[in-house]
Amino acid sequence: MNKIYCVTIILLLSIFMSCSTRNKNTIPEHPRIAFNKQLFHDTENLPDHVIKLNKVLISTADEMLLLPAPEFKMLGRRLLPVSRRYLKRVGYLSYAYQLTNDKKYLDKAEELLLKASSFQTWNPDLFLDVAEMTMAMSIGYDWLYNDLPNETKEIVKQAILEKGLKQATDDSWWLKVDHNWNQVCNASITFGALALYEDYPEFCDSLIRRAISSIEKPKQVYEPDGIYPEGAMYWDYGTSFHCLFLDAYSQNFPDETISIGAGFLKSGDFYLNVFGPNGNFNFSDNREPVILSPTICWFANELQKPELLFNIKPLLQDVMDGKRKIDAESIENRLLPFMISWISGVNFDNNKPSNMFWKGDGKNPLAIFRTGWDKTSTFVAVKGGSPGLNHGHMDAGSFVMDANGKRWAFDLGMHDYNTLEEHGINLFDGSQTGDRWKVFRYINKAHNTLTFDNKHQLVDGSAKIIATTKHENLKSATVDLTPVYRESIRKAIRTVALLNNGKVLITDEIENNMQDSEVRWSMVTVDNVKINSSHSAVITQEDQKMAFRIISPENAQIELFSAQPVNDFEDKNPGKIILGFKTKIEGDRSIKLEVELQPIQTK
Repeated sequence: MNKIYCVTIILLLSIFMSCSTRNKNTIPEHPRIAFNKQLFHDTENLPDHVIKLNKVLISTADEMLLLPAPEFKMLGRRLLPVSRRYLKRVGYLSYAYQLTNDKKYLDKAEELLLKASSFQTWNPDLFLDVAEMTMAMSIGYDWLYNDLPNETKEIVKQAILEKGLKQATDDSWWLKVDHNWNQVCNASITFGALALYEDYPEFCDSLIRRAISSIEKPKQVYEPDGIYPEGAMYWDYGTSFHCLFLDAYSQNFPDETISIGAGFLKSGDFYLNVFGPNGNFNFSDNREPVILSPTICWFANELQKPELLFNIKPLLQDVMDGKRKIDAESIENRLLPFMISWISGVNFDNNKPSNMFWKGDGKNPLAIFRTGWDKTSTFVAVKGGSPGLNHGHMDAGSFVMDANGKRWAFDLGMHDYNTLEEHGINLFDGSQTGDRWKVFRYINKAHNTLTFDNKHQLVDGSAKIIATTKHENLKSATVDLTPVYRESIRKAIRTVALLNNGKVLITDEIENNMQDSEVRWSMVTVDNVKINSSHSAVITQEDQKMAFRIISPENAQIELFSAQPVNDFEDKNPGKIILGFKTKIEGDRSIKLEVELQPIQTK
């Protein structure tokens, strides 16, 4: 046998054995999973914002005492809403018990733990359902371990083992992917393994080691600049569980280090910058509004950058002041106990960001520029990327724009999954002719980009940002769209520019192939457009206006296209229209499309 090979095998075996032995000998007592002892043992010295948030959480937990335990109820093929309700309620009640030592929270949490344990399955056919339920049960089992009756602990332990951990086999497909499923499932199974560690050390240790290896895959997608390819909403989902995994592991095995990744740490800046005054750039399967993200608090704390809280601070302030209520029955804000832990070490002063230009490379490259961080500032974001990414849309080259307190160029965002699946759409068949592209919201004609000869963008193409300009008076980004249109044209280059007066210019330089073709330029906007001439129009929202002008080509004629889907079962887009134009391109010729968007100042 090769000598080098033998040495390698011996080294690997020694590492394996040392890791296993180390973990068995150093596992802390319960509670041990992402548990912040300072929050419960030093309550008099907590920051004011933490004290206020604790009161909100306890108030919400009080409302949960009156709610019946959720029943096993499938929504289409999903149990996920039920799992998420358990994660929220068990987490809030366990936290409230630790904070107050009031037995009413313990009793209600025990009722929930026993109810979920009685479910025949946690729906392993859709493993996210199992994952979030496993995390819920593990938090309750671990945080309440010292006070739950032994009989209850045995029932819950067996449920976590049989319905959670044993369902995560070595051939589980989510172990091999690089998106949010990997992060959510690995973090949740790790929570379960830590909860039961002393009873099944070898088995649980193997699950944790496997998770360490597997979670490296999604860690890489943040490189090099922190952009999460699935967008802001899925960043909050996948990254929150990733952070919980990091916390849980580091707290239990402090002598071990896991590489967090430079790109991962930069992703707080991605989440900060992707939001404009009127919502985020909701590319892929995402929605516009700012959400009360617990995840950004982890980054603000880890990096000691309170400016990362800029977008969520108004929401947090409203929650603390009682102007915004945390709904006890919903699945929203289910990770609030961890948010409180993460934000406890952050200076909560309002530190407004200063950068006006942000650009990131990666699988879904973005360029974002603005005139300021106030509500009336002009904000523009443009993307490259590929429709073939997880949760991807045919939106390469698309952009959004805010100005004067309004959004003018929109992304229609995500579509309800269950509705599509109930009507036979194989939502995640993203092949070129797959079911996914039967959905209007997902195709390029429904985005602020180009369409050639009524054809879809190519799912195996990927558009890169190839140039940027970063000056006080001009900020721009140039995207090479050729790879997603290569079967239609020879070259397509889009440049989006922001001038210091708030004017936005979109320029497309197109080289046609040998065949004549037609290009459609599109922008989703509000359904209140007055066309003044073949080249100019005014968009109006309440007391604000935006001038739209085609600079070239000269023969272009402004048109209004419907923003409504053909299928009755698809989500409608009320109040929206697609503003744009079509123009012919002769074979083997070049053409330039230039459009100007100018905010109109009103008194």
